[in-house]
Amino acid sequence: MGEILKECYRILKKGGIFRVCVPNSRIYIEAYLNPENFDSERYCQYKPAYDYKSPIDYINYIAYMAGHHYHMFDESNLICVFSQAGFDHVKLRDFDPSIDLESRRDGSIYAIAEKTSSFCLSSQEISNLSSFNLSQINYIIFPDWNQPEEQISLQLQQIIKALANHPENEKITLVIYTSQLDREDAEMFLSSVAMNLFMENNLDINDNLNISLVPELPAWQWQSLLEQIYGRIVLNNEDEVALKSLPNCK
Repeated sequence: MGEILKECYRILKKGGIFRVCVPNSRIYIEAYLNPENFDSERYCQYKPAYDYKSPIDYINYIAYMAGHHYHMFDESNLICVFSQAGFDHVKLRDFDPSIDLESRRDGSIYAIAEKTSSFCLSSQEISNLSSFNLSQINYIIFPDWNQPEEQISLQLQQIIKALANHPENEKITLVIYTSQLDREDAEMFLSSVAMNLFMENNLDINDNLNISLVPELPAWQWQSLLEQIYGRIVLNNEDEVALKSLPNCK
């Protein structure tokens, strides 16, 4: 549950609103404690999941829902789960007929949450990200370094030239994934690309674009980095192995 909500938070744009409706398990727990006050016709309408033998089956109904349910919520729990996923201004809301199902008006909890800031990073994560020299707008590419050097060079020249000539180039960083390529070799290759751009286009990329070379990283560091990425530039030939291991880049 937590991982799903974190992914929802990640893909939601800043200022985005997340509205949710979940079953209110508290009603069914109270029904177990005080079955004489419970209206099963009102709160147990999904008959395939309702097999009453004793009051404990009120809890079985909401906990499992014939295999459809995996988590139980009450008002406090729902707010905590969303807050832990990174959402801001999490609060309960009223039933909204414009988006909520009338059939679920009874027995449900309604909440609303907002994404008002970027993903929260620890001081260690911030320290690691600083080494990547990121900017306000960060693009990432995953070249297939097994391709011929000339082919890779031409693609990089096209991308770097386009970004360097962008009117807001001072706000942009191009992140290049180098995989297992030795950093010194990657820097030499990039220098060659830069030289070609200067000779052919009189373009000095050192003055026009920030470029960051990124090697293989542990999963937790990738997560921190990808939160800061604005988008991936798709290449003709890419490192498919890396992309498959990083589903957020697909």
